[in-house]
Amino acid sequence: MVKVGNLAHHGMQRTLSLVHLEESPAGTRRLAAVLQAGDLPCEVIGVRTEERLHRALSTGPVDLVLCTFSGRSNDPAGLTRRVRDAAPYVPLIGLLAVDDTLLEVEILRAGASDCVPAARLGRLGWSVGRAVAERDEWLRRDHVQREINSLEAQLHHAQRLANIARLAGGVAHDFNNLLTVINGCCQLLLRSIPSSDERRALVEPIEQAGTRGAELTKRLLSFIRLEPAAIMSIALNDTIRDVQPMLGALLGETVRLSLQLEPSLGSVRADPGEMGQVLMNLVTNARDAMPDGGTVTIRTRNVSSATGKHVELVVTDGGCGMSDEVRARIFDPFFTTKKSGEGTGLGLATVQRIVSQGGGEIAVETAPGRGTSILVRFPRADAIEPEPRAPKTGDVPPPAGHETILVVEDEVGVREIVCWFLRGGGYNVLEAADADTAEAICAAHTGVIDLLVSDVVLPGVSGPRLAEQLKARVPGLKTLFISGYPSDASSQAALAAGAFLPKPFSREALLQKVRKVMGPSN
Repeated sequence: MVKVGNLAHHGMQRTLSLVHLEESPAGTRRLAAVLQAGDLPCEVIGVRTEERLHRALSTGPVDLVLCTFSGRSNDPAGLTRRVRDAAPYVPLIGLLAVDDTLLEVEILRAGASDCVPAARLGRLGWSVGRAVAERDEWLRRDHVQREINSLEAQLHHAQRLANIARLAGGVAHDFNNLLTVINGCCQLLLRSIPSSDERRALVEPIEQAGTRGAELTKRLLSFIRLEPAAIMSIALNDTIRDVQPMLGALLGETVRLSLQLEPSLGSVRADPGEMGQVLMNLVTNARDAMPDGGTVTIRTRNVSSATGKHVELVVTDGGCGMSDEVRARIFDPFFTTKKSGEGTGLGLATVQRIVSQGGGEIAVETAPGRGTSILVRFPRADAIEPEPRAPKTGDVPPPAGHETILVVEDEVGVREIVCWFLRGGGYNVLEAADADTAEAICAAHTGVIDLLVSDVVLPGVSGPRLAEQLKARVPGLKTLFISGYPSDASSQAALAAGAFLPKPFSREALLQKVRKVMGPSN
C-alpha cells in the first residue's frame, strides 16, 4: 500500500482508496509518485492478478480501480467489463503502455471512465479526481431519487389508507343504519311479548347479535382510527380472550396460538379497540416470521421495577428472527421486509404509537434464526372500572313526554324506528325524508315544534344546515342529531350545533337523550 497526498486539496474530506492492477510493484510505485505530484489524497493498493483485484473489491471499500494494459494481449475490454460488472459503482481508469486510439475507444465503450496513455500520465490525478467526483455526484442523485421514490411510496400508502378509511366510514354508516333497524325492531318485539312467552327465545338472540355487531363496527373503526380513543381501565386478559377468535383466523392452520395468562393480572388504561389492534399486529408479524408453521405465544404477567408496577404483554414466535439492522428500523413508518404488496410497514409503527399513547414502553428481543419476542409494558392501573352495561328493555323506565318532534331521516327503516320509539314515549311526531319536506312541514304546521331530530347527512342539505334554516322560522327550536358515520368532522359540526346520538341506539337511549335536550317535562 502506498499513501500519497493530503486532505487539503481537491476539496476532498477523506482519503481515497485506489486499487492498481499492475504486474510489477515498481509500476504501482511510479503511479503513486505521479498521484503524489498531483497532491491527491489517496491510498494505492497494488495487485498483480485479476483474481486479487476482485478480492480487493469484495473485501473493502474501493473508490476507484486503475488497470495498466500493455496491449491487446490481456483483453483490456473484456477485463474492464468484468470489473464493471463486479463493482458497477466503482469507476475504472485504463492506463495504456502504448498509444493506441482504437484500444482507448474499446476500453471506454466497455465501461471505463477514462483512458490515460503513458505519454499523458501527468493528467492522471485530474482524471482520478474527476471520475470520483462524478461517481459521488451520481450516488448523491441516486440517493435523492431513492428518497423521492420512498416518499412517493409513502404517499401512495397514505392515499390507500385514506381511501380505505373513507370506504370503512361509508360501510359503517350503512351497517349502523341496518343495526338501528334490526335492534330497534327487536326491542319493539320484546316489549310486545310477555316474559313467559317462549317466542322471546327467537328474538333475544337477534338482539344480542345486533349488539355484538355494533361493538364489532366500533372496534373496526377504532382499528383504522375513525373512532376516537376511549381510554379506560381494562382487564388485558379479557381483551386477549375477546380477540382470540380473530387471532386464530389470522394464524391459519399451520400456526398454533398458545396463551399463558397470569390469573391475577392487574388492569391497564387503554382503548379496548386499540389494544386489540396491538395484539392483531403483533400476532400477524409473528405468523409471517414462520412461513412453515410453528407456535405464537402470548404471555401476560405483573412486573415491578424501580419505575413502579407494570403489566407486561409478550408475543413470541419461533421464526426467522431479525438482524440488528432490521431490528433498528422495525418501528419506522412504511419500513417492511415483506415483498411489495404484502405489507404496508405500518403495523409496528401503529403498535408503538398506541403503546406510547398509553404511557407504556416496548422492547424487542431477537436474533437471526432464534425467533422474536416483542415485550410491551403498561403502567398498572389501581382498579378495573366496570364496563358500561347497555340497558335492556324494562331496565330503565323511559322518560315520557308530550311535545312535538320533527324527525328528518332519509333511510325509511331508521325513520320508522325512530318515530315508533318517540310515539311510544308519548310524543307527537312529524316525519320527513329530506330537508325540503321538513321545511314544507314546518311552514304548514300551525302548532309549536319543540325539537328537531335529524340525521347529520341528508340528501342535498346537511342536518346542521337544515337546523339553521328551521331555527330562523321556529325560534327556540332545539336540535338532536343522529348519524351512522364514525365520529369525524360531520359529527363534530353536529355537536357544535346541538346534541348528538350515534347509531345504532336503543329506545331508552333515544328517549333519555331527547328528554335531556328538551329539559324536564311540564
